[in-house]
Amino acid sequence: MTRKSVVGLVLALALLCLLWLRRSDTVETAAPLIAPGPTPSDVSHEPAETIPSQLAAPRAEVVTGAGGSAERMAPAPDVGVLGVVRHDADVLASDLKIVLVDERASSTWKSVPLAATEDPERGQFTFADVATGTYAVRVLLDRDKELVEIGGIEVDGGRADDPRLAEIDVRGLVHVFEFEVFDELGAPFGRANLAFRPSDGSATWKSALVERGRARVVATRPELEVVLEQFDYRPLQESNVRGSQRFFMQRGIRVEVEVAGEPLPDGTRCRMVLNAPELRRDGGPSSWPTSASTKAQTEPRFVLFVPAAARYSVTLEYSLADGSQSAPLFDAVEPLDVRDVEGQVFRITPDPKAVADRLEYLGRQR
Repeated sequence: MTRKSVVGLVLALALLCLLWLRRSDTVETAAPLIAPGPTPSDVSHEPAETIPSQLAAPRAEVVTGAGGSAERMAPAPDVGVLGVVRHDADVLASDLKIVLVDERASSTWKSVPLAATEDPERGQFTFADVATGTYAVRVLLDRDKELVEIGGIEVDGGRADDPRLAEIDVRGLVHVFEFEVFDELGAPFGRANLAFRPSDGSATWKSALVERGRARVVATRPELEVVLEQFDYRPLQESNVRGSQRFFMQRGIRVEVEVAGEPLPDGTRCRMVLNAPELRRDGGPSSWPTSASTKAQTEPRFVLFVPAAARYSVTLEYSLADGSQSAPLFDAVEPLDVRDVEGQVFRITPDPKAVADRLEYLGRQR
């Protein structure tokens, strides 16, 4: 190859290199979709902290990220007066009430119902926003009967740290009675009033309601005196009742009373009330029955079921059919001496003038 040819070839190669370098400076390239890695000075040589799975971590914990790092936030510490009450399995948490009393001023107190837990023998309570001071916690049955008191509980910074509150034991202090009540035919008694008190008379009468043939009673004594009462039935009284029991109610004494006189005018009715205050028992419950009555009616023949044999006074109450006005007539006849026998029928004749006065009064009220 001649000298001239070599020089031409070198020049051509130099021109090609110049064109390639110029093209690489002017053509744009796509930016990567990931952020550029840290510079060597930003790289930490500490081991990376492991972020726990949200499924494995307790629900109370919160995992947050700040500035590209992960941080675990612990739940706030419990505040207030917290505690657990252990009770027998047949006792409901709702049977018990917790009272927090300021020992510096006994008239200052708070109360909360015991809350149920998954454990049938344990309930829990919480009093929040408690000022610094010394307190007592009382566990009550049925709002007024104190079972346990724990005093000298120190609250500082809104929190009480007293190990005695970890489990307050009231087992054996509450007795549960499950009663079933039936009528004279053996059917569950729809509704009745039930009164009870300790058999030793150490406490006043309390009441419960029989519904659909059942009643549940909680007491601090293992033995009760029980009275059942319902309109049209004889009262039933049992002493020394222990545990669950069945009761059978008996219908009252059937009495028929016929009222002589003129038929009632249209738009008026009459009801009858028989009352025997002497049936009241000293020391008995206030619900003890002493009377019987009927609904207002137009017929002159009344059927009543009295609670017991006694002398009953008679009251006739005349009223408008819509019940807007009434005019009672007391002592219209001699008292009725009711015996504990079947088939008793009484015929009474109230004072005609007294009846006319009541009916005239009602006529003016229309």
